[in-house]
Amino acid sequence: MSSTAKNTWDQLTGVGDTMAPSLPRSSIVVGLGTTTMISNRAPKNQHQKLLHYRVILEHIDHNIRSFRNARELVTVIRDAFIAFDDAFQIAHILHRDISIANITIKEMNGRTTGVLLDWDVCKDLTRPSSSNRHIERIGTWEFMSGSLVAGATVHTREDGVESFYYILNYVASLFLQHPEKIESLVPSIYNIFISRLRRSNGFPLPSRSKLYFVAGGSLAVTPSNPRILSILEATSQVFGARYAEIKVTAEDDEEDIRGARNLIEKRRQMLQKHRWLSDYLTTELNGSGWNEAADPVDREADF
Repeated sequence: MSSTAKNTWDQLTGVGDTMAPSLPRSSIVVGLGTTTMISNRAPKNQHQKLLHYRVILEHIDHNIRSFRNARELVTVIRDAFIAFDDAFQIAHILHRDISIANITIKEMNGRTTGVLLDWDVCKDLTRPSSSNRHIERIGTWEFMSGSLVAGATVHTREDGVESFYYILNYVASLFLQHPEKIESLVPSIYNIFISRLRRSNGFPLPSRSKLYFVAGGSLAVTPSNPRILSILEATSQVFGARYAEIKVTAEDDEEDIRGARNLIEKRRQMLQKHRWLSDYLTTELNGSGWNEAADPVDREADF
């Protein structure tokens, strides 16, 4: 095992009990190979070398799509966020690929938790040569932040936090009850999460569609579950503040302008707070109104 990979793994598994609900601390790295993956997007003198490795876990998890009800979905996302944010705040490691493929459901001793996997493109921010600037956009396109999709080259913690918001929107649109028929949602889901323009070489161009979506405080769908709707509406305001711009006209009242700016700043500060999303989701999970028996999941809808 290379010293760099071992140090990263030790940092992730040695953070403390706060990582236990989400990170596979008892997993074993059994085979770090020397396979080199070369990016054909980069100039020839800027090829990115990556180390291939395999991890064997002692338990088999379920895909996040197999969640049984809305409450379990929020629980799994909450746990995965704890792993993400503790890794950044405590171990100084940034995951950089938050997606539904990298969040799984673990059931052990009658308890369901979320697990955040696939740390292969994570960034160790303690390394002297470490930089978040990258010649490529790292991540899964459907869940990358509006900033990264629009062309930003520096991957930040806030980008990762925003990805959790898209995951909840995406999964709620496809699998939870809502008034719309799935066929009518296809264009909006495609435009928000999937659509991209491509260069002649096949790689995606920057897009501002997701910026417009999150900045406008929009939802991909209006869920029938009141708790999910409340969560999406509240979090959309926080993420929308990240990109909010106040356009002032001569008719605007100065006090109203000042109040709007203070509200945006307050929400931006919330976004930067350690564990703010998991704390908020925990509060929601402890609230009433989670009618699991009347919360069917549509297994047929998927992209």
